[in-house]
Amino acid sequence: MIWLDFETFSETPIKHGTYRYCAEAEAMILAYAFDDGPVSVWDITADPRMPGDLEMMLDDESEPITAHNAMFDFGFINSELKACGRSLIQVERIVDTLTMARAKHPGAMSAIGCICAIMACCFCCICWTWAKMCA
Repeated sequence: MIWLDFETFSETPIKHGTYRYCAEAEAMILAYAFDDGPVSVWDITADPRMPGDLEMMLDDESEPITAHNAMFDFGFINSELKACGRSLIQVERIVDTLTMARAKHPGAMSAIGCICAIMACCFCCICWTWAKMCA
């Protein structure tokens, strides 16, 4: 399993909607991990070349890709893959912990910090915890 979390920047405030935010957003940093392994960080602004270990895992179509609010990250990972001349990820590989959180706690705030508080866990383990609990 591949875990992803993009950090982005846009001149358009996110409160104006994710579509408008993403239209001008730049992917700056990607935190990623494989299975229960350590978190790695790709500073896209310092080196636009995708790390080899990430490329290799993304090429394995049997590996699910997990993120909180995954459709946001999905667009950015495909944009980076396109820039590298690589094949795009199919949406069927995406596991969204935001969707899981909303199903598990209807009506609760679903921002990652709120989910961490509900579950009494740290930000670093939230995706892994949700995926394991809801699988």
